[in-house]
Amino acid sequence: MQTLLEALGLGLVGGVVPGSILTILLVSVIEGGFHAGRRAFIWSLAAEITVVSILLILLFILPIPEGLFNYIGLVGGLVLFYFAWQIFHLHKINQPEDRSVVFSAGKIYSLAATNAPLYIFWVTVCAPLIWQLAKEWPIAISTISFVALFEIGWSISTFAILLIFVKARHYLTNPLVMRKVYLGAATLLLLLGIKMIYQGVYSLGLI
Repeated sequence: MQTLLEALGLGLVGGVVPGSILTILLVSVIEGGFHAGRRAFIWSLAAEITVVSILLILLFILPIPEGLFNYIGLVGGLVLFYFAWQIFHLHKINQPEDRSVVFSAGKIYSLAATNAPLYIFWVTVCAPLIWQLAKEWPIAISTISFVALFEIGWSISTFAILLIFVKARHYLTNPLVMRKVYLGAATLLLLLGIKMIYQGVYSLGLI
């Protein structure tokens, strides 16, 4: 159950981290208002679920020894440290200068399929957590449950950001507001990173 709560938490954090998805949503809202932003949100969610599902299927059908995930978990902890460090230095979401970009469904899928950080995050952070959950449940149920909770969290926070873009976009540019949001997100990732490294080291018998 704790792992599922962590999946939800990671999704909530992932939805507010600046990146390609929030840029797509911001540009879409600027160009077409709420309806355009909602359309971009739906396609972004569909693209991420598709890419992540294919990645996890390939990852778990390969003959990978269980011990390897402990090492991957150590890398995942370091990845979370890096993400926390990057988020810690953020102050606001900058509006892109090019407002003429139209994000079609094909472009959104292409962006998701070539998003290297997405692969790194799911392989090094989420896969070890799913494998940990699989000690209690079958791997298929563990994977579906983790992905579902993650995407629910991601959808909630991302859609909230979308509404902020629509209703309070000028207020969002206040560095003091976003500073608090990103400081909380960085702290959460840092704590998860510490936990993952501890579990990996413990599983390997190093402590």
